[in-house]
Amino acid sequence: MDWINYFHQTGSLCPAIGKPVITLLAMILVLNTGKYALGSQDWWLLFAAFACMLPADILMSVVVVSPSLSVGSSVFMIGGALSIMAHIFLIIRISRGCRISRVFGKGTCSRNCGCRS
Repeated sequence: MDWINYFHQTGSLCPAIGKPVITLLAMILVLNTGKYALGSQDWWLLFAAFACMLPADILMSVVVVSPSLSVGSSVFMIGGALSIMAHIFLIIRISRGCRISRVFGKGTCSRNCGCRS
């Protein structure tokens, strides 16, 4: 939605406020349920991803709403770098249960199902 706002110059605050709020709510869910449903390494990887995602969403939304900032500004680039870091944390978390992760190290199954991954 931010991009629609940016390209069509609608000036709507809904995406700029909604995107960080949704990320914050998802982060709260992970923080609360993660203690009981996830392994500690999974929890930390998700926490790190959301700790990067929330400021990225805020920074990228500010750029779209602010007329004085552009997508080439340092604010947007910092948001982009944080977004890339968040995705790296998520990729690491997801790949831990995949057999291909054995190439990079021992894969660990988070389901405790007895498989050899």
